[in-house]
Amino acid sequence: MPRGICGAVAEPVSHVRAAEPATPMLRQYHEAKAQARDALLFFRLGDFYELFYEDARIAAQILGITLTSRAKGEDRVPMAGVPHHAAKGYVARLVAAGHTVAICDQMEVPGPGKQLVRREIVRLVTPGTLVDEEALEAREPLWLAAVACAEGRAAVALLDASTGELRALPEGSVEEALDELARVRPREVLVSDEQISAAARQASGAVRAETRSFRDAEGAEQFLKRHLGVATLDGFGLRDQLSIEAAAEALAYLQETQRSAAKHVVRVEVEHPGRQLWIDPGAVQNLELFRGPDGRRSGTLLSVVDRTLTASGGRLLSRWLAAPLIDLIAIRTRQDAVEELSQAAVLREEITERLRGVLDVERLLGRLAVGQGTPRDLAGLRASLREMPALAGRLEQCSASLLRDLGPPLRAPAALAELLQRALIDEVPAGREPGFVRPGFRPDLDELTELAQGGRAAIAAMETAEKQRTGIQSLKVRYNKIFGFYIEITKANLHLVPQDYQRKSSTVGAERFATAALSDHEARVLSAEERRGALEQQIFDELRQAVLAQSAGLRACAEAAAQADVLLSLAKVAADAGWVRPIVDDGDAIEIAGGRHPVVERALAQSGDGPFVPNDVELDAQRRLIVLTGPNMAGKSTAMRQVALIAVLAQTGSFVPAARARVGVVDRLFTRVGAADDLARGQSTFMVEMAECARILHQATPRSLLILDEVGRGTSTFDGLALAWAIAEHLHDQVGARTLFATHYHELCDLAREKVRAVNLTMAVTEVEGQVVFLRKIVPGAASRSYGIQVARLAGLPESVLRRGREILANLEAQELDEAGRPALAAGRGKRRAQLGLFDATAAAESAPAKPAAIEEALRALDLSRTTPMDALLWLHEQQKKLR
Repeated sequence: MPRGICGAVAEPVSHVRAAEPATPMLRQYHEAKAQARDALLFFRLGDFYELFYEDARIAAQILGITLTSRAKGEDRVPMAGVPHHAAKGYVARLVAAGHTVAICDQMEVPGPGKQLVRREIVRLVTPGTLVDEEALEAREPLWLAAVACAEGRAAVALLDASTGELRALPEGSVEEALDELARVRPREVLVSDEQISAAARQASGAVRAETRSFRDAEGAEQFLKRHLGVATLDGFGLRDQLSIEAAAEALAYLQETQRSAAKHVVRVEVEHPGRQLWIDPGAVQNLELFRGPDGRRSGTLLSVVDRTLTASGGRLLSRWLAAPLIDLIAIRTRQDAVEELSQAAVLREEITERLRGVLDVERLLGRLAVGQGTPRDLAGLRASLREMPALAGRLEQCSASLLRDLGPPLRAPAALAELLQRALIDEVPAGREPGFVRPGFRPDLDELTELAQGGRAAIAAMETAEKQRTGIQSLKVRYNKIFGFYIEITKANLHLVPQDYQRKSSTVGAERFATAALSDHEARVLSAEERRGALEQQIFDELRQAVLAQSAGLRACAEAAAQADVLLSLAKVAADAGWVRPIVDDGDAIEIAGGRHPVVERALAQSGDGPFVPNDVELDAQRRLIVLTGPNMAGKSTAMRQVALIAVLAQTGSFVPAARARVGVVDRLFTRVGAADDLARGQSTFMVEMAECARILHQATPRSLLILDEVGRGTSTFDGLALAWAIAEHLHDQVGARTLFATHYHELCDLAREKVRAVNLTMAVTEVEGQVVFLRKIVPGAASRSYGIQVARLAGLPESVLRRGREILANLEAQELDEAGRPALAAGRGKRRAQLGLFDATAAAESAPAKPAAIEEALRALDLSRTTPMDALLWLHEQQKKLR
């Protein structure tokens, strides 16, 4: 039994069994609770799931439901309940609060005369195994991670319980394993090593300290081979022992919690980091690939390129963006498909029409595999499979090989689609309601249905006959699960009740009776309905097994449809936004002409704030380090980020927002953008910044792309400048990675004088009527000033603060020192420099009194040809006195 979740989540629930329970039901409850001591037990009682004792108190507090009690001898048992039809939402909330939930269901149909039905725990619900449709984000994966460790080495396996996707990473260092967890952010992590368990909590709020399910690697390997039905795992490329152990642990955990064979897990995909563009977890966040700073999807790269029509297509697109390709043939194969679709509007519309009818086949299959599927899931699968032949036929006519190759997998489940069409009615009821089987599919079911319906018709006729016989017009024949069928007579008419009526029970306003004829009809009806329900359940199980028997083909079909959806999405964006096909090669160059930031460009278009200003960037063997300077708000960060986003898109196989682009394959992408304290780990802003820089210096290669913004900002000016210089110098001399280095340390521009592969670029600004205008254009050269005070004016700072800021800035730039050798920042009126900066003249004109205008006129009137040096000095002295 899985242990309680550890870390920043709720503690496991203790459940102390008191004296022997007074009722058979409570004895049954305690037997079930003993199997799931660390879980909150949802115990099915009729139309409700009930919780008892401490479980009830916890659930009542979290869910805001009423805490009541029931008698148990002389004591009261705390209890709380939720309706069974709404239980999924309550379970999801408890799991989100850090609890495991055990579902104990009724395994028999309650009926008249049954004292106690059989109940069993049918599944455990944890963060990584919560597959209920209502609790999942349709376009987000549900990753359960397992980490296997030995002798300083580790491997990670990822399992999506909702789709059956099982991925394993090769064995590597512990740091690499933790990096993968940070990148993927799984819902739940299984770890046996305590030290890794502590570190893993940074990536997931639910870390479960698990003992190993297998004695050794051989046991794990045999388990996987049995499940996958293979003699060797070599065909999957799975050879590392720790990878095998991690994959086996994840699968065994899913089987244990779901009480299921997990037949939808049909293969293991081995991911090799060296075969993909590895995007540092910090870069994923800083580039806002999937989530913005507010945690929302809007304003991200994914939000721009995701025009997928299916949930599985949306998940696949996220995966492609998270792990772009390195293999040139694979990249160009995707590009060919995107290009063909982008140039054929009619083809795009035809494929769109077919995909609109495709549901989430992967998750439909997943729910059926873990025993949570319904007849409506079978109907959804049928509807999806109907679209596949037409979709396959259209794709097979395409020129691009990738599109053509998607056809055969889409045709594979045709026989299953025909079976489901024969078996299911057109409008299948929700849940597990009866009546979903098409008449004629099973003659024996048709007979039982007719018998049950005929019996009910006879009972309805009996009601009419009894009204006439007794003269009681308010007489009703009713049914409930406790008493079965009965005749209800109001108390005002009890004097008219015939002697052959047998009293069954009383209510406040009526009495309930039975007759021999009614009991006879009841037996026939209930027997027919019970047998009908059992046969329908049997038919559902047979159909479910028929579906699961084709899990591999259905997975391949779903993946082919998802690929078509992603390629179509990329083509729509390329066609609508005017993106171009980039050249991707194995050279050193990243050459972008007219590049645009896809997210900012769309935001500007939506807001009507004007067109995006495109920029050119070139990195190659002679230009490895770009030192980018410019004022605040001039667009440095946007310009650098768009280079990284274009590289990600290019290697994903997408077109890119540029007039022209060439991307030499990038192996690793790092960013160092902004900083914040990491209070959880006791690290300051500067410590976080330096740790990220150290990571880049150690892990980057000449094929990497680095985006560094304001390195050294988290410490004193001189320390920051020294470190920024040293880091930039090391990247240039030792690492050789393609680097964009934005800075406000203008002294770093001197690097270009010393380093042959460094170049200075700056963001252009101009002045119009005394106001700063940002041109958003990258131009050669270096900025001499940051214009921070001018930007502060745009932000609305009071004029008095701006004047004081200019005064202090002038003191700093003049390097005025007090008697102690410190900058004279606190001086009231320090000496001014003779030469003013670009905006100093504007500031002087705004803040000086009217007298300088007279001085200007006197200066113009001064005849320099007749003025001796002494006369000039005396004249200047006189003007200075006037200013004082």
